[in-house]
Amino acid sequence: MASGAEEEGQRMAAGHLCIVNGLDTYILATAILTDEASPVGNDNDLQQRLTDTFVPSVVQLTVEPFAQRDEGAVDAAFFLLAQTEPQVTCNFNYYGERVMAASTEVKLRRYLSLLRDKILGGLVPLKTSQPYVSYREGITAPSSILCLSKSPNKHNRVYCRAEPLSEDVMSAIERGEVSSDPKDRASTLTALGFDREAARKVWCFGPEADGPNLLVDQTKAVQYLHELADSIQAGFQGAVTEGPLCGEPLRGVQINLEDVVYYADAIHRSSSQLIPAAKRVVMACFLTAQPRLFEPYGQFEIAGISALDVAAVKKCIASRLGVIEREDGGFKGEFGMNLRVCAPLCEFSRLQHGLNRIRSSLELCLYLSPIWRPIEGDPLQIDSPAGKVMMEVRARKGLKYAPNLDDYLDK
Repeated sequence: MASGAEEEGQRMAAGHLCIVNGLDTYILATAILTDEASPVGNDNDLQQRLTDTFVPSVVQLTVEPFAQRDEGAVDAAFFLLAQTEPQVTCNFNYYGERVMAASTEVKLRRYLSLLRDKILGGLVPLKTSQPYVSYREGITAPSSILCLSKSPNKHNRVYCRAEPLSEDVMSAIERGEVSSDPKDRASTLTALGFDREAARKVWCFGPEADGPNLLVDQTKAVQYLHELADSIQAGFQGAVTEGPLCGEPLRGVQINLEDVVYYADAIHRSSSQLIPAAKRVVMACFLTAQPRLFEPYGQFEIAGISALDVAAVKKCIASRLGVIEREDGGFKGEFGMNLRVCAPLCEFSRLQHGLNRIRSSLELCLYLSPIWRPIEGDPLQIDSPAGKVMMEVRARKGLKYAPNLDDYLDK
């Protein structure tokens, strides 16, 4: 485009405005436009550049239109928001609800306002839930017993054990450093301290293809196991996507498939029989491995604290379960101290409100990805802090009673 006239061309000289049609269909949040001769590098380098600034979205809310006729407009607005904003996630959950997620509640409300007022133009009334934090379910010890689950027809049996993954392995998987190629994956996991033989027999990650959970084949001389692999992996994916405690994703769980006993007739060992058995045995392994509930902690920076406000700021941080990790700078003039704080993300909005009551200029800045830390107590004990959080999440999701090992473990 030059001087108001539009012309099609394969090459453009400097100084012209070039319009490329059709890119919006393929761009999701961030993208790099390049060609085969680009000096940027290969696909792995491009992917690394795109994911360097990624912050997991752990604060969520559901969004639904009041009128059913507006669902198409809301879906299109969801897709547009996910394309244009790299720090927000818009998708559908297991129950078919539209879920918007961001790193903090403040950002989440800002994106919700953008969706309602800018993209939809204030013409579509929306009903939203209260923001809630996404938890993770994990384990702290290997399974105490070899777990068995039978298929619905009782003709097939799946035996498994669970053990926790190290933090180095989990972090490497979440950062995308573990390749999907079996040879590269085995070498990377071995370098991180993973057992060499187990690294060669990893079947899949979960949830999806990049989750921090592993399914490992530890069977001995099971014939035609490859015919059952897809069904067992599907059951594993279902279990790690919604754990038995409160339906939250699993993190840091390695499931070792020890043995499979199946019926000779193929019709009696179909996917409808093996998937439920595999899902139940994964949940049984989880419940026998000292399960814990993990909540996200964020690392924040508070800058520009005057000498008069330091005591009040520290008291506010302590009241919101925050821990001061570092104090930077002295007092040069009126302002000068910076604090690095680690606090639960569920307390972010209340902590920000408390700081604003002290001084309106104080702001929290999230500068690192969330850290997952266990909630105190055994979640299977209803009276413990972790048990109370688990029951609150189950009540929000409509899950009636606490998990019971007998629902998943067969004898």
